[in-house]
Amino acid sequence: MGTDVGSASAEQTKILAEVAHDLANRFHRFYYYAEILGRLLPEDTGEARDYLDRVHDTVEDIERMTRGALSYLRPMEVRTVRVQVRDVVGSLRQHVGDRAVEVGGLESAGGMPVAVDPSRLGEALGHACRAVLAHAPDAAPLRIDLRAASDIDITFSAESSQTEALPFDLSLALAAKILRLHGGDLEVAPAQPATLSVRLPLADQE
Repeated sequence: MGTDVGSASAEQTKILAEVAHDLANRFHRFYYYAEILGRLLPEDTGEARDYLDRVHDTVEDIERMTRGALSYLRPMEVRTVRVQVRDVVGSLRQHVGDRAVEVGGLESAGGMPVAVDPSRLGEALGHACRAVLAHAPDAAPLRIDLRAASDIDITFSAESSQTEALPFDLSLALAAKILRLHGGDLEVAPAQPATLSVRLPLADQE
């Protein structure tokens, strides 16, 4: 007996939506009661306030991780349009602002076509950029390099000797999942701190 993929995805989406709704209610109740406790604590209970703040921060981290896990598990679709590589680089620059520096290879590869879902790709690039910037000093510029063959490879790295190695965490796993839906991938450079490569297949030339 065959599996109805559409029905399975619909059922999975429904279950995950129910889980997300239940968790959102639980987190909301925690924040509500934490706010009440904060108002009730006397001003001279500094240690208790510090403890409550630490608990609050921990729950926020758990909520962020939980939301990421639910996003990763939720079935995804991509609806692609043809854009140029320079448009992808432009989306990347939006996430890093004026910290983006020299873009090597844009002159030769910028006009090449790729087929992407702009919204989904922007989400993946956002996760990737935040991961790099989180493991680099605040003022470190971000270098972007392009290589083009049958695929386009975009490598971005923080230019600083003080950068840290990137852990392949849930946010990068989500970015990689989105890129794989585009036929591409994401790679963390193990020997180069705070360096990621995004690969996307070139679209057929028209």
